[in-house]
Amino acid sequence: MWMTQEQADDLMNDDSGEDLSESEVAAIQAFFGKVLPEKPTTAFDDSDGDLISDLADALADGKTLTVNQAAVLNRRIEDLSQNKLYGQWARHPTGAFYTVGETTPILPPGVYSPVVVQGQLFFSPVRMKTDHLLRFPDTMTDEIVKEISDFWDRRAAFQQYGMSFKRGILMYGPPGSGKTSTLQLISRQVVDMGGVCLVFDFAGVFLIAYRALRSVQPDVPVVVLMEDVDSILERQNQSNVLNILDGVEEVDRIVFVATTNFAEKLLERVYNRPSRFDRRIFVGHPTAAGRKMYLDYLVGHGDPIEDIDRYIKDTEGMSMAHLKELFVSTVILGAEYAKTVKQLRVMNEEKPSSAFDQEASGGVPIPRGGNFL
Repeated sequence: MWMTQEQADDLMNDDSGEDLSESEVAAIQAFFGKVLPEKPTTAFDDSDGDLISDLADALADGKTLTVNQAAVLNRRIEDLSQNKLYGQWARHPTGAFYTVGETTPILPPGVYSPVVVQGQLFFSPVRMKTDHLLRFPDTMTDEIVKEISDFWDRRAAFQQYGMSFKRGILMYGPPGSGKTSTLQLISRQVVDMGGVCLVFDFAGVFLIAYRALRSVQPDVPVVVLMEDVDSILERQNQSNVLNILDGVEEVDRIVFVATTNFAEKLLERVYNRPSRFDRRIFVGHPTAAGRKMYLDYLVGHGDPIEDIDRYIKDTEGMSMAHLKELFVSTVILGAEYAKTVKQLRVMNEEKPSSAFDQEASGGVPIPRGGNFL
């Protein structure tokens, strides 16, 4: 089904509340390249305010739209993006002028993943859930966050001795011990003070992004997030990454924070070289006080847990993820407590194998060839 611009406009702006036919939906999809909901749902009341605003609020609340409402919203977004595609002129270093969209004098404080697409550098915002992060007492996480906080106030001292104002911290420990949460806490800290976090992926892209950032904002605090640094080093030339950590590229007012679950994969030139990683910190499983704090958080406004001390004692040496699973299985799903604890201990202490375990499964053993006789 082909349509003119006028016909498409009529369909898009139709606010009768009636659902579009399958052919109309297909035509709109073909014309605008939009993917619309397959099945219409209950319409929203738009009589008390702006239709577009109401639809956007509905989507933010996790509701679904009718095909017609989605079409209207998609068209409005299309109009807005076209209207703001170019907003002003910019001057290239060569002296040539070119059109650009909306500009901002600084990169807003936040977490960004630098990417290069067709030769163009983009700082893609990364949404990190930091509103409900818990800062556990008596943990290395607390120490790390405080150490970085103190670091930002020592710039004059670094300059006095002619040293680059940079720091490197390597966190290692078992999965689920809180390393990622620590990264998130550090990110929130630097963003709150007006800084920028950059997710490190490839050395070349990072250098392009860092140079661009410093050319516009030479003094903004920067934290570089190197989660699973062992994987980062495996997929590229290690020397390129280490040169950045060494400061071959002039860096200032920056903290590199790396994590790994597999410290044994790192070479000595990585884990035993201050000025690359000045501090090497083991982040172990949470303490009893930390586990109690997390349980209190999970319970929230629900019914209190009976014998909470039992949960704390039986999860010694386990991660917060194990503790959460114990809570979900026993409190929410009603699973047997002792059986759940046993399963979690097996999960935590034993490495799984594809070999058939007759005793664990209660089944009939299968020959090594995998065939029944």
